[in-house]
Amino acid sequence: MVRLKRLKSSPYVEVETRAPGRGKLLFGLSAREDSTMAKYDGWTLGETEALLNVVGGVDVARAVLRGERTLTINQIARPEQPKPPLAGKVVKTIIVPAYTAEDFAEAVRLGKFDNDTGNIVRQFAKEWVGLDKSVRIDLVEFNRDWWRNEAIAWGVANGKEPIAVAHLMGIAAGLPNEQRERFIVELGSVRDGLVLYLRGSSGWRGLGRGAVRGAWARDSLVGFVSE
Repeated sequence: MVRLKRLKSSPYVEVETRAPGRGKLLFGLSAREDSTMAKYDGWTLGETEALLNVVGGVDVARAVLRGERTLTINQIARPEQPKPPLAGKVVKTIIVPAYTAEDFAEAVRLGKFDNDTGNIVRQFAKEWVGLDKSVRIDLVEFNRDWWRNEAIAWGVANGKEPIAVAHLMGIAAGLPNEQRERFIVELGSVRDGLVLYLRGSSGWRGLGRGAVRGAWARDSLVGFVSE
């Protein structure tokens, strides 16, 4: 048998689903079944009983419904799990050939990027570019997401200097396919709180900027000058 009953001093309707021989109901739910509410899909009788216990029982819950009591809900702050120590490994060592460029704008043209680089060119216009000789560069991946200061500290501890814009543009010009699978980030040159990175895919290559204060994904490769 299904019966609708308006609750006193409440806009809600209690739904009773009493069947012969099924026993008493609790807030409209059978005490013998793991019933669910139509309005709140998946909410079970067991959860209702647990919530009633938390608020102090049926009498307190009914007092809340009558407006005689109020409930205050607070978010419990859960402690953050400690991050594992940052560990890096060299996944590849590349040799960037020497190149010449009058300025950063020309270095960008040599990179032949597919995205709009106008704002980047204006922002990094005064960056030093060009390599007098070829340079060995280690591409390093880390064991988790990382911040610039962490990566720099790892480099110091391992005797590695982060590459600068000149090295990054040399990769773009001389080894254009290196950036097609994973980001390559330079951490040695900073402009207005931003560093440059290379990104791409099988049919596209781009030059981008990222904030030094932000977290970087673990699959980004960081360039360090190899010993």
